[in-house]
Amino acid sequence: MTEEKPTNDHDLLIELRSEMRGLREDFKESANTTTAQISALQTGKLDKDDFNRFLIAYEKSKDDHERRIRDAETQKLSVIDFETEKETLNNKIDTLSRLVYIGLGILLASQFAIIVYTTYFHK
Repeated sequence: MTEEKPTNDHDLLIELRSEMRGLREDFKESANTTTAQISALQTGKLDKDDFNRFLIAYEKSKDDHERRIRDAETQKLSVIDFETEKETLNNKIDTLSRLVYIGLGILLASQFAIIVYTTYFHK
């Protein structure tokens, strides 16, 4: 289709007026859409108070996390200390059990000597 050229100034003005109305409506729709988008962004935005609360919570959780890591490292060291102490205690128990066996051996030897002495020599 070919566009018809207006024949006089009055027709040109009418055509420009209708174009301007169309542009105004497009502009209003665009403004309404933009306003709705801005409202949606403002609803979902993070203001200073929310950010400060978030920052405080983050710092608290970070400090708590670091404290738990230090506690875990301390517990790991205490487990290592416990293993070392367990090994030391096992060595002491082994030494004590050897001494008990030596004492029992001496006791049995002395009891045997007493039995032999009372049976054969004490008459």
